[in-house]
Amino acid sequence: MLLSIITVLLSSVLLRHCLQNDRDMTKIQLDLALDIYRDRFPDSVEPAFFSPFAITSALSTFYERTTGDSENQLNNLLAKGESKEKLLHYVRMANRRFEENADKVEIGIGSQHLMNDYLAFEENTDGRTHDNDVRNTISIDYSSDQQLDEIRKHIGEWIKNRTEHRTRNVIFFNDSSLLFSVFEIHCGLKWLYKFKLLRMKSVFRISDKKVEKVRMMKTVAKKLAYAETEEAKIIALPFESEKKFMLIIIPRKGNLSNLESKLTGNKLHQYIKTLSITNAIEVTMPMFEIRNVIELGPYLKDRNIALCDQNSDYYDNDNEQLCLQNPVRAVAHIKVNEHGIYNPEWPMTPNKDENVNASRNSRKIVIEQSFIFAIGDFRPTIYFMGRYTGKDISLPITYNKADN
Repeated sequence: MLLSIITVLLSSVLLRHCLQNDRDMTKIQLDLALDIYRDRFPDSVEPAFFSPFAITSALSTFYERTTGDSENQLNNLLAKGESKEKLLHYVRMANRRFEENADKVEIGIGSQHLMNDYLAFEENTDGRTHDNDVRNTISIDYSSDQQLDEIRKHIGEWIKNRTEHRTRNVIFFNDSSLLFSVFEIHCGLKWLYKFKLLRMKSVFRISDKKVEKVRMMKTVAKKLAYAETEEAKIIALPFESEKKFMLIIIPRKGNLSNLESKLTGNKLHQYIKTLSITNAIEVTMPMFEIRNVIELGPYLKDRNIALCDQNSDYYDNDNEQLCLQNPVRAVAHIKVNEHGIYNPEWPMTPNKDENVNASRNSRKIVIEQSFIFAIGDFRPTIYFMGRYTGKDISLPITYNKADN
């Protein structure tokens, strides 16, 4: 009996310790993603969208293969002094969270790497992939377009089996190696409180000197999580039958760039903690669509870190830096409309009408200036982040010839 009690107490302590580590790793991962976000999208008047987890996952692909000085460099960049094992634990933990919510949140889990002379993976009976197992190897002739097409189809089938057709893959080839790091990611979630489109476009302030006319939508919610701080207004718009929300952060003082420059993983968690339930809120906000590609290679090069496809510890004799050959990209797409976050591959059925009528006592919030948004939950886990600045970006992705 005593042994059982001790076992339970130890398990409880270990569980709390693991959860705390998970929260710490989430903040570390967010700090890294925000650093890359500011580096790759420095112009705060341009819209942007990305996945913190996808960035970490893509970079951890290389991290798993490095040793020696390269490992130390990447350790400092990716984990802020944490060990490789802790970072990879975070990737696996986040991986599981995405899989648990695969019916609602779509992401290509991208920390699989495909070596330059074979494609290796093993699928277990439960459909999950084990990174350390090398099976079903395929020799690749990079001069054969036909074989490359067959490999794309092969990988595509594997993705469909793994994700139940919920992920659109992005796969890059070049003349010396194959990189399989991240897929295009997007969401498919419905609002709990249905929005109604407004007929007339409204003025949206991009900056102090520039405005745009945008399409707006409005809802009246029975209850919303809301908070105000000295620097921002924070709203959490809930999704239907989920513990997920879209967090909207609107600057109160200064402009969006000031708010973004101070944003950290810990700050984002603090915003979520400050939220409290408020009754009867009327929210008016824009519809928008953003599709971005984040190039991670330049970010690594700027910090004297780059990676070779065959040997991560190979140094160029001329500049004594690691050699980067593979493209490393994180691709993200979001479309926000009156139904929710729209996945173009899903049929969108109408929401349940959970709205209430506006009253004189309803708090009215009109989002008519640039803002930060994040899709997450109260654990808290941040799945996606971005900024909306009054413009839509939905452009086809183009690649260099060497990448195809």
